[in-house]
Amino acid sequence: MDNGTTAYEFLDEFAAKNIPVVVVDHHSLGDRRPTCAALVNPWCDPDFFPYFCGTAVAWLLAWGILRDVCKEDALPHAHRRFLHHSLGLAALATVADVMPLRGPNRALVIRGAEAAKSGPPGLSEVLRLAKVRNPTARDFGFRIGPRINAAGRMGDPALAFRVLTARSGREAAPLAAQLDELNGQRRVLEGGEMEALAPAVEEQRLGGEKAIFVGRPESHFGVLGVVANRFMDSTGLPAMLWADCGNGIARGSGRAPEGIVLPSLMAAADEWLLGYGGHDRAAGFHFRTADADLVQRAILAAARDLPKPGPPELCIDLEISPSELNVATLIALRKLAPFGEQNPEPVFSAADMHLIRSKPIGDGSHLELTLERGGTTVRMLAWRAADELHHLQAGDRLDVAFTAELDEFRGRRQGRGDLHAHLSGHDARHVCRHPGHAPQ
Repeated sequence: MDNGTTAYEFLDEFAAKNIPVVVVDHHSLGDRRPTCAALVNPWCDPDFFPYFCGTAVAWLLAWGILRDVCKEDALPHAHRRFLHHSLGLAALATVADVMPLRGPNRALVIRGAEAAKSGPPGLSEVLRLAKVRNPTARDFGFRIGPRINAAGRMGDPALAFRVLTARSGREAAPLAAQLDELNGQRRVLEGGEMEALAPAVEEQRLGGEKAIFVGRPESHFGVLGVVANRFMDSTGLPAMLWADCGNGIARGSGRAPEGIVLPSLMAAADEWLLGYGGHDRAAGFHFRTADADLVQRAILAAARDLPKPGPPELCIDLEISPSELNVATLIALRKLAPFGEQNPEPVFSAADMHLIRSKPIGDGSHLELTLERGGTTVRMLAWRAADELHHLQAGDRLDVAFTAELDEFRGRRQGRGDLHAHLSGHDARHVCRHPGHAPQ
């Protein structure tokens, strides 16, 4: 499940022992078909929509099996209820695995988000603890997925499985609470790794390297993928981080910007790597910890042939006045959802906003800004930006870029913006504006 398309050696061993295996996968095909009883993979048919995640492939297979077993035009109520019940998991996985939100995936996520509210008891408990009443693709990507993934990152993946397979709310509640606690610990660990690795990352960046390769034996491997993603965002460079995972073996996780193929970059250190692979922009690797310097030298040397990265880009779909984003407009904007991979949220900009006040929220790393222009007051949230924007003071005039959404709390509807950038002063971003261009 979710792998096996290129697991030739293992599948050949099973075949030699007459053990039938069904491979349910969504990863790209290799140079030959695996030896198995059946390969269920959307990439097998080039005319088929190939961008389902592994969970969605499994869900579609379950649907097909039930139709085959029942031999009826309409499935019995119990089977339809099961498919509806589990659709929320397929939708959550589609977003968490960063699948393109186009074609059938749009319908799957829209219907799955609705189904998640009455889905498996464990998922309902996770939603409740995350204070999510009407889940969206954004909630799946930023609030629910990370909570469930926290179990694996913190070394207890079985906990996530137990949560999602709990048969009642009573069984699910204490398990979901453990998951929530692990997620809190995960956040603390990520912050610690960011702080510990930042000096080495900065040294390589200032030294003109075109990739980041850093690590330390005592790092916590489970959070390195997320930390690598943040370093990639902040530097614009592919970032590969590693930790010693015991027995003298280091494991690493890498993230890369668009246009960089990580496995190809890792191939430069093939002589010292014990294994590597994954997607173009997210991949893993492992090597003997004693060879860390050799691996680093090989990868950084290969990266020097990469084109020089440009400044981070921020594309603005429309410049507006705050008064234009009323409740009716925000409701209409929802018709473009679900937002995510290959269907990003429209980014708006507003100039000459008057800052009334700013205050830290949550754990203190986020800011809530109250801004005003022309008699219209708006609330904006700047996630993980308290340190970056600590200098802002009441009375400042700001140009801002943001995404807008409808905030519904206790039956009250009001607009809210999520700050993408403060554009006043010397911003290092390359800003692409499309005046008068409505989001497509």
